[in-house]
Amino acid sequence: MVSQVLYYNQAQQYPKIQQDYKDIKKHVDKTDSTDAALGKAALEAIPTFRRISSLPEKIENGDALPAIGLASLALINLPEDMRDVKAAGGQLDVLFSGKKFQGGYDYKNYQHDFSFFRGTMLEPLVDLKKSKNPERTQKLMSLDKTLRDTKFGEKIGKWLGVEISGKESIQTFNKSTNTWEIAKDVNGIKRVAYTYKGNAFGKLTARALSRTTLIGTAVLAALELPKVFKAMNQGDSITEQVGNTAKQTVKSGINFASITAGIAYGGAIGSKHGGPLGSLVGMGAGAILGNFASKKAQGVI
Repeated sequence: MVSQVLYYNQAQQYPKIQQDYKDIKKHVDKTDSTDAALGKAALEAIPTFRRISSLPEKIENGDALPAIGLASLALINLPEDMRDVKAAGGQLDVLFSGKKFQGGYDYKNYQHDFSFFRGTMLEPLVDLKKSKNPERTQKLMSLDKTLRDTKFGEKIGKWLGVEISGKESIQTFNKSTNTWEIAKDVNGIKRVAYTYKGNAFGKLTARALSRTTLIGTAVLAALELPKVFKAMNQGDSITEQVGNTAKQTVKSGINFASITAGIAYGGAIGSKHGGPLGSLVGMGAGAILGNFASKKAQGVI
């Protein structure tokens, strides 16, 4: 229901947003491109900005559905994104004070699993205590897993020779009691982080897969479909339409895979070496590199 309302409201506003963007772009295009690129690179570390950074391009191209979808995802994830930014800010404060930062777990050797619902506006959907349909809630909970926990992830793990070798509880700081406590999800289940054994690339890949959710991946992939559908109607003959459809399918696949992998690997590297702050910076850098690689690859198709 939340997503439907968000979608309807933004769909109603889309034509005006598209025109406003075009008017603004006439003036923005006159600014120095280097300064703009540097500014964007810095902002990519902010989760909410990173989620909507491709909106201008989609609006300009008339890709209404993907644009509305990205805006909805950004809004839904805003609470959790702000907590991530706050955690990174807290880490910066500690570092500037000359003290040693203590996070929720050993970031260098462990990685927690990401969740599509946890901490977002959609979290009530997986709250069993408030659920009016426990069976549906359980189904959603079973789908809320990372790519590492899928058959695809299992095959990648076996191929790279990497597996889970241990886990530790995640802790959260309680300001009211001034103590560290075991972190739990909305259903009271203790949260844990995992460590892996295997070669360096295999362990990094496992961490990257554990930062990529199944539902999130499916949603982002679905947002590429309108481009493919649009390509189906381009061309004067069936042969041209088939060719354009195939071409766009490849381009969309490259775009989706490049950016998703860039964010996952960049975040995994950043988290390992820099905790919450490193995670945000790494994801931002990964998004930029992934987008760059995507455009380069699509340019030769």
